[in-house]
Amino acid sequence: MRPSDRVAALIENPYQLPLKGVSVIAIASINEALMDKLAIAFLASNNGTSFRTVNEAIRANTVNAAAVVLVSNRASSAALAYAEANGIPSFHIPTKDREAEADKQLRDMLVAYGAELVILSGYLKKLGPLTLAAFDGRILNVHPGLLPKYGGLGMYGRRVHQAVLDNRETETGATIHLVDGEYDHGRTVATTTVQIHPDDSVLSLEQRVMVAEGDLFTDLIRRISIGGLRLPL
Repeated sequence: MRPSDRVAALIENPYQLPLKGVSVIAIASINEALMDKLAIAFLASNNGTSFRTVNEAIRANTVNAAAVVLVSNRASSAALAYAEANGIPSFHIPTKDREAEADKQLRDMLVAYGAELVILSGYLKKLGPLTLAAFDGRILNVHPGLLPKYGGLGMYGRRVHQAVLDNRETETGATIHLVDGEYDHGRTVATTTVQIHPDDSVLSLEQRVMVAEGDLFTDLIRRISIGGLRLPL
């Protein structure tokens, strides 16, 4: 269903960041303007590196998509500041001790903004059943390692890179997978490998894997936007 066909109703959200001029009419106008673009929503807890990379590709017109909204569970997230600076509607929806309410707010937010694809960019919370059901086959996460060996609860960010180096692996990589109710569990959609150098540190490896993640996500979104892959996946 294209964004223009979605219900364009701005939900009440007491945690909404200030958004100049945003209204129900504004959302409807945005959705109508994006009829021919893949409407992507992003979720990020911290920096949102993949979110930034994909948005730069959108700005450069190398992918036929649009960033329609950014949601974070952390008010201090740098991704929120980046989104605001780039004119992308951005919201803080806290989840601590209010998981069910946050799940409903997030589901309603994504529907209101006409999201066709939801991308997790370092979003460190499990999604709730309402959001998962509403966007089944349309939620993707990028993991900074090769799954399933380097995934699961507590295996994220630099912890993955440290584990890879501790095990003296010769290669690592990035994995894009569908999101379900378990950490790093959904079906793998795309993967790429990154060679490990003898003198690599956690930081140097992290930097190269981040680049690989962004390239992998951008290529996958391009394939979806031109019909090479059809949603839901």
